[in-house]
Amino acid sequence: MISAWRDAIDLDHVAATRAVIVLTPLILLAWISGEGIWLRAALVTVSAFIAMERSGLAPIGTILHGAAIIVCYLALVAAQTTELLFILGCVLFAAASILLTGWDARLRSLGNFTFIPALYLACETKEWEGPGNPLHRGILFLPAIMLAILPVLVMSALEHRKTRPLNVSRLWHFRAVLSWAERKEPSPYFEAMVATALAVGLAAHTVMVWRLDQGQWMIWSAASVITGELASGHLKLRDRMVGALVGVPAGIGAGLILPHGVFAHELAILAAALTLVALRPYVIAFGLRCACVTLALMLAGWSPIMAAERASHVILGGLIGIAVVHCVRVAAVLGRQATSGVEIK
Repeated sequence: MISAWRDAIDLDHVAATRAVIVLTPLILLAWISGEGIWLRAALVTVSAFIAMERSGLAPIGTILHGAAIIVCYLALVAAQTTELLFILGCVLFAAASILLTGWDARLRSLGNFTFIPALYLACETKEWEGPGNPLHRGILFLPAIMLAILPVLVMSALEHRKTRPLNVSRLWHFRAVLSWAERKEPSPYFEAMVATALAVGLAAHTVMVWRLDQGQWMIWSAASVITGELASGHLKLRDRMVGALVGVPAGIGAGLILPHGVFAHELAILAAALTLVALRPYVIAFGLRCACVTLALMLAGWSPIMAAERASHVILGGLIGIAVVHCVRVAAVLGRQATSGVEIK
């Protein structure tokens, strides 16, 4: 049984090692200072790392990506005071994350991992303890975000330096935003962008109307199952449902058994981050991520019922996303048929 599990799991040791390297400074800061602010910022670090790796960001690209995360984060924090503004903000940034693939398909990760940290941190900011309103606390969090990007920027700069052609000056080489020189064919994006905007808007509306805690899980789940293809979207929904239904109870069980402490909490957060970059297949990675996040919540003092909300939000958000995809696909087919009918006449 153990051998079968070992064979099923594909662990990318190189990606895991690199992710640990960029996350280590924040983990050390959290351990030395005892401040949870550094663990919150770890999401920015791993998001910047994934965008650098998968979308091929050069150092300037990493800086611009960090700036985009900050702008989106502050905008969503400020927008939470009004239901309509928050919904529109989520729709705008989710649609923009898909729009990037119209230029090059490799930018999908850049778009996703700009929206994800901005959304998650914005929704969590109102729960943080601290002076002032959420926007004030968000502004005070900005130095942590900037420091969180720094390890990824250093890694990007070191790697970018190695790839400089001999006939290109250092100054010109470091002006690049992307580390790849030629564009690939853009992926079809309009239908996916419309579906993502509608699904995220509906999920955000549900979160605001029902005043759901940790609503970011539902909002992102609605967007994550929209892959551009129905078959892959259904597969991802299935994987996320299985991962949530298995991982969340496992995390709750571990949280009831394990002794609570700062080290265990930090270890759970680090493990959750590593599942984003180094583990395949997706169903196992997502299941372990759900278990680690739920465990971290339990170690932070959440009740099992509150921690279990992750599973319900993931499933409902995924169902919203798939339902919207089908509706948009039907509308697109009917639109094409109507256009063809007009041309025939």
